[in-house]
Amino acid sequence: MTGEVPKRGAPGAEQYPLAGWTGEHDWNNFVEHPDLPKKKDPEDGVLVSANHKVVDYKKYPHYLGQCWKSGYRAKAIHKELQKLSQDGQEVTPSQMPKMLTNTRSWAALDFIKEIGEVVSFPEETLETYRILRDWDGDLKVTSVPGALYQLTLSELVKLLVEARLSQSFETKIKELDQTMMIEAIGGASFDPNQVLKFLSEIQGHVHLNVIRMLRQPGPSPWLQAAGGKKAAVNTALRRARAKLGDMKAATAQWGHFHRATFAHPLTKALGLPPGSKPFDCPTISTGGDTNTIQQAATKSIVDLSANSSHASLRIVFNLADLSDSVTNRIVMPLGQSGHFASPHYNDQTETWANGEMRPLVHREEEIRGGKRTKTMRFVRPGHLPKRSILTRIVCCICG
Repeated sequence: MTGEVPKRGAPGAEQYPLAGWTGEHDWNNFVEHPDLPKKKDPEDGVLVSANHKVVDYKKYPHYLGQCWKSGYRAKAIHKELQKLSQDGQEVTPSQMPKMLTNTRSWAALDFIKEIGEVVSFPEETLETYRILRDWDGDLKVTSVPGALYQLTLSELVKLLVEARLSQSFETKIKELDQTMMIEAIGGASFDPNQVLKFLSEIQGHVHLNVIRMLRQPGPSPWLQAAGGKKAAVNTALRRARAKLGDMKAATAQWGHFHRATFAHPLTKALGLPPGSKPFDCPTISTGGDTNTIQQAATKSIVDLSANSSHASLRIVFNLADLSDSVTNRIVMPLGQSGHFASPHYNDQTETWANGEMRPLVHREEEIRGGKRTKTMRFVRPGHLPKRSILTRIVCCICG
């Protein structure tokens, strides 16, 4: 770790609104650089950072935070690097673009393993479970078992929350309040246009908590409220299978549920649907989720769209030769320009969605010799080229 980490007066309190006038929560200098977490020349030759917890607070004395990802994405990175380097094979920069878009979910495989070990299945759900059991865990866009897994987990969480809340409050909670609670527990992502404004740090941890409940040797209050492990899992499987519909149809694929929209603030303000021209980029289907190397988190446990978090930049540095444009690669969703009328507003989205990357050019001769290289010109406002009325109106509004 290289950045400055403050020594907080009240570690952990930073997750909530603080009284800034008391001095109780002031920073007391910074953790000294030698005391920050670090590794030098690890035996396996691998360093992984995927927003996961990298220290054990029982051994490490300094507070770094509490909001960590579950660790499944870091595990996936380790697994793929181990596979690439098995039998002493050299890992090369040219292998990295494919790895960055890997969509295999070890979280999904753990979940399926657990439900198979703790539950017996009646005939009506046995075939559904077998589809999951025989799946390789790849959450690619065309995966039907991947969609079935996501729906099963979603239905199980909803079932547990509904049953537990109804039991705790003795009377059934109103449907709106229940939905809001499920979204909150499921880590709904921030959206200023929604009532709920929860960040998605707890995404992935709901999955871990469900697995802990299934592994728990004694009775879990949550599972007991839902009728026990067998009843809860089978009910979730039945609900998921019913929602999936025709398994041969495109609507049963993960990409049908997991779609990313890139809505411009003006589109939202005008009440237009996502994907509306001229402001928005096209809606795309994407693989993966919050636990895969290809980061594409679902919005919440009840909204499986890919509108929570993405890889906003994919980049491969060849540290042996940073000037080599063949092995140094880069791509981002949308494009370099934030102006919707620019040709570079959305010229990388398709490349990014397909898992492809562009050369990262460093040499001046390559930059000047590029086919699409242009020189920026500054034009007085009265000499702008002709534009459509809508474009001119928006430019006046946006500046």
